[in-house]
Amino acid sequence: MVKGTMARDFLALSLGDLRRHRWLYLWLALGLVLAGALLSGVEALNRAAKASFTTAEQGLDTHYPWRLHSLLAGQRIHRDLFLELRRAGIQARPVSQRMIRLEDGQVVRVRGVELPPGYLSGQRGWQTIVDQRQAERLGWLDEQRLTSEQGVQLPPLTLRADVGPWLIMDIGQAARVTGSGPWLSYLELPPLTEAQQRWVEARLGDDLVLRPMAEAGDSNLLEAFSLNLTALSSLSFLVGLLLAFHALERLVQHRSQSLNVLHQLGFTRRQWLTALMVELALWSALAGLVGSLIGIRLARFLSPGVSDTLVALYNMQQPLSLSWNWGHALFCFAILFAALALMILWLLRPGMRRRTLTGLILALAALVMALQLAASNQNQALALVALTVLLSILLLPPVLQWGSRQVARLAPRLPVEWAWGMWDLSSASRRLVIPMIAITLALSSAIATRILVGSFEQALGQFLESRLHADIYLYADQATLERIKPELAAMPEVSKLQARSQRQGQVGETPVRIVGYNDQPQPWAFMTFSEVDANWWPALQNGRGCLINEPMAMRRNLVLGDELQLNSGNRAMSCRVMGVYFDYGNPHSEVTLPIPVMARRFGQAPPDGYSLILAPGVDLSNMLLTLQQRYELPQAGLVAQRTLREQANGLFRRTFDITDALAWLTLSVAMVSWFASLAAQQQGWVRQQAVVSALGMVRGQILRARMAQLVVQMGLVAGVSVAVGLLLGWQLIHKVNPLAFGWSMPVHLGSGDWGSGLLSACLILLLVAVGPIWWQTRRSLAWELSREEA
Repeated sequence: MVKGTMARDFLALSLGDLRRHRWLYLWLALGLVLAGALLSGVEALNRAAKASFTTAEQGLDTHYPWRLHSLLAGQRIHRDLFLELRRAGIQARPVSQRMIRLEDGQVVRVRGVELPPGYLSGQRGWQTIVDQRQAERLGWLDEQRLTSEQGVQLPPLTLRADVGPWLIMDIGQAARVTGSGPWLSYLELPPLTEAQQRWVEARLGDDLVLRPMAEAGDSNLLEAFSLNLTALSSLSFLVGLLLAFHALERLVQHRSQSLNVLHQLGFTRRQWLTALMVELALWSALAGLVGSLIGIRLARFLSPGVSDTLVALYNMQQPLSLSWNWGHALFCFAILFAALALMILWLLRPGMRRRTLTGLILALAALVMALQLAASNQNQALALVALTVLLSILLLPPVLQWGSRQVARLAPRLPVEWAWGMWDLSSASRRLVIPMIAITLALSSAIATRILVGSFEQALGQFLESRLHADIYLYADQATLERIKPELAAMPEVSKLQARSQRQGQVGETPVRIVGYNDQPQPWAFMTFSEVDANWWPALQNGRGCLINEPMAMRRNLVLGDELQLNSGNRAMSCRVMGVYFDYGNPHSEVTLPIPVMARRFGQAPPDGYSLILAPGVDLSNMLLTLQQRYELPQAGLVAQRTLREQANGLFRRTFDITDALAWLTLSVAMVSWFASLAAQQQGWVRQQAVVSALGMVRGQILRARMAQLVVQMGLVAGVSVAVGLLLGWQLIHKVNPLAFGWSMPVHLGSGDWGSGLLSACLILLLVAVGPIWWQTRRSLAWELSREEA
């Protein structure tokens, strides 16, 4: 009975606090919901991506567990092989995949398959199946007809849920739209008996292979991508928690005043803490439920950008499956309750805070220095960034206080209202330290990501400038390429003809692309090396040397002079690494050889396309038209350098869209924390305003003094944000990026246009602050003081 009475007393106290401090409870709930939504949304994306990869890796489509594909690049499987398999009773499934460009400049992925009867409904005829969310994002409507850049109309759109990142149509329509003709990308085969498997393999040449679907992707790349997403979402989660922490700190201060009354009623400290934990568990459960529901909506909003990246990483076929379940809510509840419990422990043990803070700062500084010097994998690199962020959080309060004291020294030289504002600056900064930390973290992360994106954009531009050296890139089937090669080489409009060949292979268990270019008297001018042996060109020509791309060198710890054992199909060769070349945007391992060496070692190296460098004065548009008409090439087989550059830049922008979106979401949460903290400061300003009003200051002077404080605080926050952002940007480029994706690049600290973004964010934060300050200076001091006394 006594326990029931105590529970009722605590419930009455909690409900009373909720009525008196409803705004603080609102900010607590809002901070928890936002933190849970950001973290659970990105975790839902990670889980969906890993599930999609596992499906591709393990071949969970048990009806078609085999894939027959070519080791050579492009669509190399002729329709006759598919028909032969069908006549033999093997129900092979043909697939044709290719990227095309629409008339509005949008690059899309077309996938041609045999559509099951359920996909075709009514009398609508041929259709293009497109994911409903993708259509909404791009502004496409049901039954709309898209048109390619070459003027070819696609079948009418049919919008369906969870289709994935492809435009799916009948394989015959896909051949018409993409110009692939009778050539297929690969065949999917049903379960085969041992006799059937031997029969199929006997009909394959050296360049066609039959493999289980299990060999589908590179889990290291997916893991790196997931870790980067988790790092960004954890930062957003932390900023949301800072809003909740600020509200919780104020609530604990108010609640501690009632602690003596609870002791008089018979509550022990243990009972009070137990009741408090139950209350926090209820708040965590509510915020976890709401946050997980919002998080799923956020994940669906971000999923198109993630799908684009996953297609590039491992040719994702399945859509991301994003649906809410109680597991998401339970995950949010557990994380939020653990965070609240740690906050309460920190707030109720001030002695422990003082004893451990200095030691924690020193330990973190030592760890950051150690990882800065010795980080050797992506987990350690991300740990370095996380510890740097944590260290900056602990150092921000004393740094901001020091800056406030330095500014306060100017007070004696200023008019009275400005002087009072500067003298009070240190006290005001202490009251707003939590939202200032949140803003600093959000701004510094935005600066760091903009530096990363800007530096990568500059490096990619320079790389494309050298790699895309030709004016026209020509693609066709092998027979056509062999037939037109002598004529192209003899055309006076073409000053140089460069062939390219590609096939798949392995180095050990690692899948690699083997790329070949023309042999010629001079070294390839389009290669840009991170390191190279002086005798690399003779070594390549005599077949003893090879070049590898930077991701492969970093992933396998290869250096100049290392020996590689290359396997492709039934043939193998060994070569010495003579150079490592930059390969931005390509996360896969790649080996480059001269085409004659490829043909000699692997049986054949048919070209998959030509690069044409035009003679000076030749008109590009007329040349494209001449080639198309003379050789009856599809327009999709002739690509200008400008088009390839635009496609590469478009893929680059879509890849980093999710990074920008998370940065802006984090900044939005910090702005909410800033507004909430200023609104909560109104009661603390009442007595100060009463004193200075009695000394003769009018409302306009008080308003100007408060705004001056905020301007100085924003200046301090901006300065610290720039310093932390530059450091984090340097770590992302020099540590995380090479160890996660295998790309090294110079740091361009001024890139990404982060300066204008920082200025805009600071102006928005000042505008957000005007409302609470103006409202406070307009209210009656007498009423506020009587309300505070009550």
